[in-house]
Amino acid sequence: MNNQSNAATAAQAPSLVKVDAASTFSEVFSPGETAIKVFNQRSERCIDANTKFVPNESLVRMFLGWQQAPKQPLCFGLHGHTGTGKTEFLLWVADRMNIPVYLVQCQPTLMPEDLEGFNQLKNGCTSFELGAALQAYRDGGLLILDELDKLNEASGAYLHGLLEGKPITVAQTGETITKHPHCWIAATGNTKGQGGDEDYTSSQQMDMALRSRIGWLQVDYPEPATEMSILDKHFGKLLPKKMLREVIKVANDLRDAKFGKDRKGTDTPVGVICSTRSLVNWMFYTIRFGKKQQWRASFNYALGGSIDPESEAEVQAIVQRRLGEALDVKVEDVIKAFSIKK
Repeated sequence: MNNQSNAATAAQAPSLVKVDAASTFSEVFSPGETAIKVFNQRSERCIDANTKFVPNESLVRMFLGWQQAPKQPLCFGLHGHTGTGKTEFLLWVADRMNIPVYLVQCQPTLMPEDLEGFNQLKNGCTSFELGAALQAYRDGGLLILDELDKLNEASGAYLHGLLEGKPITVAQTGETITKHPHCWIAATGNTKGQGGDEDYTSSQQMDMALRSRIGWLQVDYPEPATEMSILDKHFGKLLPKKMLREVIKVANDLRDAKFGKDRKGTDTPVGVICSTRSLVNWMFYTIRFGKKQQWRASFNYALGGSIDPESEAEVQAIVQRRLGEALDVKVEDVIKAFSIKK
């Protein structure tokens, strides 16, 4: 590409503009409270996020404090149980700010050469294509290292230079890539990379060098009022609010049994994960399976895979204490019962 076409590309590229934070995040900021910089237009790498997502205000403020800083000495890490909305949060913020997104699904079999890129056949010719991580590093945008704690040691070591912002030489081409000034790197994980977690057995132990390059924030399941807002956005016109409030109580009963009432652990944890995502799926299939089905069908379908077989009886007892025999009733009758005003 010649200098003229380089200039044309730069002229067309999205640029950062200063706006009132309330115009982008009206759920969090008051008008005139603060200003932030966002991209003035969307690129093909922008992702339309979940419009029904309900953000955690504190997390939004911390993310912007990190992202709007002149530099980011630490990767922005979010850890927490499955279904707490870690990746969804990052996609939602990036969508609001028109930030291009590069998503890398970390897994034990992902090797350093896979992170670098791949050979692609096009028009009968083979050419090397940079992987998403190095594309983000070169062109700018939000690089999300999703489920980073699943990554193997060799690929974890490869990330050290990226997280420090150092120039990266591509082994397969010899090209040296410098970090774009508008490249931000975030990571998610069920753990902080300490390894040995009984619930997330595929999570690896990261070496201390990698862990020291990441600042971790814990993402918990939402408070009942927030969880109600989420379910109400999805199903408020289809299911009684009293019914939605009751299933949130079921979720928190199961979380108490799994993590303790203070969420700091218990000596006899029940083998179940009941996330916000689980509740959304349960209510979705409550509707999709039809009003003639017993309510238990959608419950088993959406949550059954999260229940250890040895905990099945205890989980069912916890649910029954809250819902009585409602799971064994047709959905149309459950809706009717929850619709009655008392």
